[in-house]
Order: sequence, then C-alpha cells, then structure tokens
Amino acid sequence: MSKFYLVLCVSAIASLPILMPFNNLQAQAPSQPSIEPTEAPELPSQPSIESTEAPELPSAPDNCVYLKEISTGEIEIRKQVKFGNQNTDFAVPAGKNFTYYIPQLLGENNAKYDVKVYFKYSDGSDASVFEKAFPLKRFERVSDQFESPSERQPYQINFNVNSARNNAYRVSVLGCQ
Repeated sequence: MSKFYLVLCVSAIASLPILMPFNNLQAQAPSQPSIEPTEAPELPSQPSIESTEAPELPSAPDNCVYLKEISTGEIEIRKQVKFGNQNTDFAVPAGKNFTYYIPQLLGENNAKYDVKVYFKYSDGSDASVFEKAFPLKRFERVSDQFESPSERQPYQINFNVNSARNNAYRVSVLGCQ
C-alpha cells in the first residue's frame, strides 16, 4: 500500500463526520401562506424618546454675566474627559466687582462627575472653594453659589472635572453683583 493511498483514505475518513449531517437532510413540502388578515399590534400613543441635544444655557439673571473661557472666549465650554483635559479656566473681567459666582455643570452622560472649583488670584495664589462628586443624569445641570474666601476679586475661576473617560460635559460660570 502506498503512502499516498493511505493518506487519501485517512483524509476521506476524517471528513466523514463533517459530511454526515448533510446526508440526513430531507425535502419538506413548502408551507401554504396564510390568507387571513392578522391584527396589527397596538402602538403606544406617545413614544418615549430621549433627547439627543443638550438644553440651552439659561439666561443670566439681571445682576449676573457669563464669564468667558480664556482660550476661546465662549461662555459655555463642552469637553470630553481625557487625560490632561480636566481643567477649564474662565476670566473674571477687570474693573467689575462681583460679590459671588455661580459655576454650572451639565453632564451629557448618566455618570458620576468629580468637580473641583478654584479661585485664582493675581498674586499667584489660589483658593479651593468647592469639591464634590455628582451622580448626574443625562443633561442634568447642577450649580452652586460661591463668594471669594479671601474677599479678594479672583482673576480666573478654574473648573476641574473628572469622570470616566469619554464622558462629556459642559461648564459655565456666572459672575454676579
């Protein structure tokens, strides 16, 4: 018996289990289509659709103005959490005497957001005014009111936000008299 014949026989036997299920197939008669009408399923009267766009930034109260982010000049900044991307600075305009500030955070994901707010002063010092973790729902906005702990006017308000990577959020700050 040649090696070629032996290899061919072993190959044929090894392939049999693969072919066996196909040998058991039987033809079936096609089923007759149903002619009777069926009742359509009842649809809900008002489908629940989650909003895909963030709500507009609320108007500033009469005694407040939105501060501008230092690099873009925008009053609301949208960010995604990434390494090294957790700080946003808002400029406090010179010549204004604000008595309190209202930082606002809008989460774009159902997630926990760790928030820190710092006041930066022109002498290089800073003051931590807030630190808290917020479990937010999608498009939920939170805010709080802070006075300068040193009674000095800051030149910048720093927002530091951390969350799970790629979670998005929006921040803004109001200066009020």
